[in-house]
Amino acid sequence: MRLIFLSMLLTIYSNRVEKNEDRFIYQSNKFPWYIFYDSNNDDCDFIEIGGIKYGYIDKLIKVNQKDTISKSEKGILFYKNKKLCYYSKDLKKEFLLVKVNYKDSFKDKRFKIFDTYAFFKGKSFLLTEKQNKDFYNIVKSDFEIFEGANKRKCKNFNFEDFLIKSKNN
Repeated sequence: MRLIFLSMLLTIYSNRVEKNEDRFIYQSNKFPWYIFYDSNNDDCDFIEIGGIKYGYIDKLIKVNQKDTISKSEKGILFYKNKKLCYYSKDLKKEFLLVKVNYKDSFKDKRFKIFDTYAFFKGKSFLLTEKQNKDFYNIVKSDFEIFEGANKRKCKNFNFEDFLIKSKNN
């Protein structure tokens, strides 16, 4: 019985490792910043930037002009000497993005970025206690969708729409 249980655990673990080895993400660790770029979108790119008390998600629109892949008001995703880079206008820094196997530990870091980004977006809104609880439930749900391997549209997150609606009410 014990052998069967251990065999099942080993099978589950190996399937989980194989699944993550098939998934890639681009990453940069240039202290004190950490950046992720998940290249699974056709019309928009999302750059996730985290740091000490900092979290920002840059939504870049695809332009595909020469070496420039996509850009926004806050940043540019581009190739420099055949290497993928991101330039943050706010931070005035260029980051080299390296393709790596997706690790489970990335999810926690990415959630911290997402949560911090949502916190700063919602900070200026005077939400009731119930609205605040609803807001953070939506943030958690949005992150699960965002972090998943499915393609995403370049539109507001549900929590951003929630804030707009709460402002209008």
